[in-house]
Amino acid sequence: PLLHAAMRGGTYPSGHIPCHAYLHRFKLRDDAKCPNCGNTETIDHIILDCPKFDKDRLEFQLLHLVEMKSAPSTL
Repeated sequence: PLLHAAMRGGTYPSGHIPCHAYLHRFKLRDDAKCPNCGNTETIDHIILDCPKFDKDRLEFQLLHLVEMKSAPSTL
């Protein structure tokens, strides 16, 4: 999914994640608005703000919290 790719720093073959702001910049979209909430759809918006991804964001954070707690300490 787009959110997971963005949060992990993954990209598409072009080296970019095709958010609406990026596509609009190259005139591949008429506007840069997020179809879910109407704000400008940037990678930061997808990762941090868009209400559509609230559940995914929480699952990602919980998964990584569990991973961090179970990792051996390096101190």
